[in-house]
Amino acid sequence: MPEMEKQLMFRMAVKLAEYGITEQDKEAENLVQL
Repeated sequence: MPEMEKQLMFRMAVKLAEYGITEQDKEAENLVQL
């Protein structure tokens, strides 16, 4: 795989990880508010 593709894949993985973490945080906040 070319270096550019590796960097893109890595950035996408980081974005997905960050998105997953924020979604979980929202769910946790909702549970705390109940």
